[in-house]
Amino acid sequence: MWQVSQWRHTHPVNKIFSILLAIVILWTVGVVAYGAVNPSLKDTFTEFYFVPAQGGDYPRTAKLGTAASVTVGIVNQEQSPTAYWVEVRLNGVKNNDSGPIILQNGAKWVQSVLFTPARLGIASYWKSSFSRR
Repeated sequence: MWQVSQWRHTHPVNKIFSILLAIVILWTVGVVAYGAVNPSLKDTFTEFYFVPAQGGDYPRTAKLGTAASVTVGIVNQEQSPTAYWVEVRLNGVKNNDSGPIILQNGAKWVQSVLFTPARLGIASYWKSSFSRR
């Protein structure tokens, strides 16, 4: 058993190491307790995806003046309410938009988005971009 008289006769270096060890143990217990009471924040992100409309195939061609559609999905995982805008551009020209779409955390928005080619052009690839304002 530990006695006060032993502490008085302990070498000063050993006293310093003993005090530091006690501080480290108390600090570690404090960090573990804090982590248990305040779990770390979750990652924040947004799920953004395209799926073919009506379960078919993605539109590969579209006739001038005829509407085509693609289904757009957004899921808010930002841990707070967030506003989104969806904008369709054909050959660099704005064709359609939706928004603001305000979603609470965990909420999902899935909707068919129409676009209508108004002029001739060649789209060599689909380009999707996403932004929050």
